[in-house]
This record gives sequence, C-alpha cells and structure tokens, in this order.
Amino acid sequence: MQSQEMITAAVAAFQRGDLVRARQLAEEQLARSEQSPLLHHLLGLIDCRAGQFGAGIERLKRAVRADPGNLSYRIVLARALIDSGRPAEALEVAVPPAGRSAGDLELWQVRAEAAFYAGRRAAEAEAWQAICDTRPGDPTAWAHLGRVHVSQYEFTEGEAAYRKALTLAPLPAVRHELGLLLERTNQLDALGRLLDEAVAEGIRKEELADLWALRALRAGDLEEALRLAEVMDVGRDPYRLYALKAKIADLANRPAEAFAAAMAMNRSVEHGAIWRVRGREYRNELRARAQALADWLPRFTPLRKSSRRSPAFLIGFPRSGTTLSEIFLRGHPDVEILEEVPLVEAAAQSLDGIARLDAATSDQLKTARDRYFAALDQHIDPFFSGLVVDKQAFNMLSLPLIAALFPDARIIFAQRHPCDCVLSGFMQGFVPNNAMASFMQIDEAADLYDAAMSVFTLARANLSVSVHTLVYEQLVTDPAAVLRPLTDFLGLAWRPELLDHRDTAARRSAIKTPSYASVSQPLSQQPSGRWRRYQAQLAPVLPVLLPWAERLGYSD
Repeated sequence: MQSQEMITAAVAAFQRGDLVRARQLAEEQLARSEQSPLLHHLLGLIDCRAGQFGAGIERLKRAVRADPGNLSYRIVLARALIDSGRPAEALEVAVPPAGRSAGDLELWQVRAEAAFYAGRRAAEAEAWQAICDTRPGDPTAWAHLGRVHVSQYEFTEGEAAYRKALTLAPLPAVRHELGLLLERTNQLDALGRLLDEAVAEGIRKEELADLWALRALRAGDLEEALRLAEVMDVGRDPYRLYALKAKIADLANRPAEAFAAAMAMNRSVEHGAIWRVRGREYRNELRARAQALADWLPRFTPLRKSSRRSPAFLIGFPRSGTTLSEIFLRGHPDVEILEEVPLVEAAAQSLDGIARLDAATSDQLKTARDRYFAALDQHIDPFFSGLVVDKQAFNMLSLPLIAALFPDARIIFAQRHPCDCVLSGFMQGFVPNNAMASFMQIDEAADLYDAAMSVFTLARANLSVSVHTLVYEQLVTDPAAVLRPLTDFLGLAWRPELLDHRDTAARRSAIKTPSYASVSQPLSQQPSGRWRRYQAQLAPVLPVLLPWAERLGYSD
C-alpha cells in the first residue's frame, strides 16, 4: 500500500471506529515518516478516544509543534486538555487567532471554554468579544459576553451586551438576566420599563414573577411581593428563588416561613454535602490556627513601618456591616476603597500561609509586603496620595499578617450582634467557597462565628495594633456620631458628604456584596435585633452566640 493510501485508510478506520486497525496503519506509516504531524495527530486522537489522555495529549502536542499554524491541531489539543482537566494548559494552546475564518472562530470558542474552566474571566471576555466581532448577528454570543462581564462585576459592559442580544432576538433567558442586572445595579426605572415592555408583548407577570417581586419590594408593595412569591417557579433556579422567598417572608414578619425557605435554599446548593465537608475542614483549620497563635504570638516581631503609606483595613464577620461602612467612607474625597480583592490572602500564600508566619524571616516579610503593594498598584493609582482602605471582611482572620507587614496600619472592625450576623448569613445566598460553606446550616454558621472570633480576639489581644470598632447598630441609628470618631481615628478631616451614603451608592455601578440593595436605601434600624423574631429557630445556637454577644457589650 502506498503512503497516502495507508494514511487515508488509517483515517477511514478511525472514522468508522476501528481504533485497532487505525492505530496499526498509522504506526506502520509513522515508522516510515517520523515527522508526519498528521500521523501524530491521528494517533493522539486514537489514544484520546481510547481513554488514554496522557499519551494522546503528548501525540497531539507533537503534531502542533510540527505544524504550529494548523488551527485544527490546536483546537483538538485544547479540547483534549479541557476534557482531561487541564484548562490552563488549554488556554496556552488556544492562542488568539489573527483571522476571521471558521477555524479562527472555532479556536476563539475553545479559548473561551478553556478560560471559563481556568477561571480566567478577562481572557474569556476577550474571546467572546472576538466571537461577537466575527459574528455580530449571533445573539447567543452576545448573551455569553454579557454573562462574563457580569461575573466580573463589569455591569455596564454586561448590560450593553445583553441589550445587543435582545435587539437580535427576544431571548427569554436574556431578558430575565437583564432584569436581574438592572435590579442588581439599582436601575429600578429601567427595570420597570423592561417589565412593562414584556407585558406589552403579551408576557404574563407570572412568567417573570421574581422580577416583578423584586420590583414590588423596591416599591414597598409587600402584599404584591407575597402574592408573586406564591406563583414563582422555584425549580427554575432554586437557590436564588428560595433566597428571594425567604427575604419576602422575613419582611412580612413570617419568621417560620422565612427560615424554612432559607433551609430549602441551602439544601439546593449543588454538591452541598461536599461543600459542608469543606466548611467543617475550614473551621477545624481556624481552631488549629488559634492554638498555634497562642503559642507564638507573644514573641511575635513585625517589620518596621514602610516608607510608603500603609492602607487601612476594614474587616469584620460577614453580614456585620462592612459594605455599609465602606459606602459611607467612599463619600470622603481623600479615600479610595479596595473592595473584596484578596491581596492579603495572596501575601499569605507567598509565605506558605498564616500558619508559617512565625517562621518567616524579615526578608520574606518584606517580599510579601512588596508584592502586596505591587498588586495594590494594579487596582489603585500608585500616585494617589490619600488613604487606601482595603475592605475584605475575612481579613479579620489575617490580623497577624497585617500587623507583621503594616505595623502602623489602622484597622476598622465592623461589629454587629452575633445572632444577627449568623442569621443573616444563613438566610443570604452566597457563592459557595470553603469559608462561606458553613452558612448552609445554622449550627455550622454559629460554629464558624465562634471559630473566627476566637482567632480574631486572640490576635487582637496579643498584637500592638490600632483597632477601631464600628458598631453596626449605632451606625444605622446615628451615623454622624459614629463616623466623626472614625475619621479622627483614620487621620481624615471631617466631610459632611460622608453622611449621604445613598448618593455615594448611586454613583457606584458595582457593589460586589449581597448588600447592594440595602445600602442604597434610607438607613433602617429594622435589621438590628432581627434575631429576636427567630429565637425559636436559633435556640440550638444561642448557647454559642449569646456569650459572644455579652463579650462584645450587648446586653442580651
């Protein structure tokens, strides 16, 4: 058999599923022509089809190295890497193409997929933008682009992409996602217009019941929100919609109903059992950290202060009022907020974690601080001469590292009644991670509070750090009385515009935390002491939380 005939026969055997014959022919021909990229590619496909991804990927890589301009080879290799759980490598293979051919488009698509699984949202957005540029009439591509932007809190870009998709086709899912985005960014008039347009097109309220309920809540029409909650198709998105039902029932003073909806929300978390195991492991790590801190904190030596101005740190247990505090501080012209960016966590990783902090040398600590400032400069203008406030609630667990790197840093600790923190966290939908997984059950949420506060209070007692406690219940009652001492603590001049938190919130397009709606409303004391309405549901965890309440100065 001639060479080309043998290659054709090998390809034909592969296509009809005869992998043994295809491999035999390909290997026989490869022995005659070692540098044939087509044969390496074919043998890579055969290996992958047989489930031998390691060997197959190596064959596919050889084909790409031999013929780097072959788009098909790159696409197949990238897909094999994705399928074998190596999306970061796939992203390196699926390099941005220069043209607009069908092959270029397919390479952009596989690059978008690789970026998604690798968690590289900027690369994913770039890929979908290129796909939209190549196929500007594809509404699905624009919808994907919108979703990526929203996942990155790029709400303006996300809204533009969604609206482009809707001009091309009235996709119900996209209309719904746009409605959620408009509510998420407090564009309530625009949400109203979107819903009114839906009615004009013959779409019944019940088909968009959750959007109408959100609109009713913002308008203060609780009765209508309750009616709509009854007709929601919770099965479409159980986690989010049970959370909404819990919120509506809570506002209607139906604690048993609200708590039951929150339980249903948390039970609906995908892979919930796995996340609960991770949550337990995280709490165990915190308790081990507390024991370790007790051993070495008394002999702890921080760095000398940097020549560069240290940031301030806004910390606190989740749902303790850090977002509201941040919004108030944003009103000061000499303050820049770094919101929910894990720079302290990255610095800890450069030292192999907080647990190794006691063994870190001065040079290692200086390197970690330099890395922090270098990363900070990617988010805040390095020439900004005012005060940077690094707001990340769970940085409360990294107080020793903050003190080590920034001994002169000002720490703002947001405090709220422990029972309200835990209840609010349990009833609030969070994106699961190892820390937030503990909010899936009320007893585990209380255990997380106990573990986290044990770490924080131990560190605070043993470190020479400047900590100012900002009490949520006092902030919503008399913000001026709370904020004036805070500005003194931070070395800032008093500015009356600090008090207009609603105007500050309105000027922001992206509030990253679940408090986006409440911080845009007039201050309310209703969330303070909410836990009292849930004493029956909280009874099992009160022995854990009330001692903390007493320790923090609450009279319960």
